[in-house]
Amino acid sequence: LIPRVAPAWRTVACEMPKVERARTKYHDRAPPIDPEPFKFPEPEEDGNEAGSGLSRGKRKRMQRRDDFMRKFEFVNFVQKQEERRQSGSLDLGDLVGGLEGVSHDSAGSSHPAAPTKRPGRKAEAAACEREMAQYQSVLNVGAFRQDPLGALEQHLKNSLKKQEEEARQGQQEAGPSAARKRK
Repeated sequence: LIPRVAPAWRTVACEMPKVERARTKYHDRAPPIDPEPFKFPEPEEDGNEAGSGLSRGKRKRMQRRDDFMRKFEFVNFVQKQEERRQSGSLDLGDLVGGLEGVSHDSAGSSHPAAPTKRPGRKAEAAACEREMAQYQSVLNVGAFRQDPLGALEQHLKNSLKKQEEEARQGQQEAGPSAARKRK
């Protein structure tokens, strides 16, 4: 038996070290735990975004980071809003809803009003014609031509008196009928 010896070119190639490569991808740092409020970047006055010197990839990475920060800022906004709600601070939105309920109750309807449907084109055209006719009739009144503000003031006074009289008549009619129901 003759021992076999490996050729010289094989031993040299196997002993070469592995090539070490430098890092090519560097990640952004993680955002801080208590970040500053997000500020939208102010647009440059020249408006030439392509000439900003940033590569397409860099612009995309910046856009993704901006989107993330916007989302993160929205989460902070919602948390602050929830804190305000829990702390019992004044919320005017609730008052508006309450006022709408009061106005519906004072109108005499005991059930909530259904959402109104937008009128059709023909109905809108008819309403527009009625409004224009009324407007023209107001313009033709002599008192309005002489003193528009005085005529408007007098009209409002008369309208208020008429509403008060109608309210009194409604109470008088409701009074005897309510007395009959009790007996």
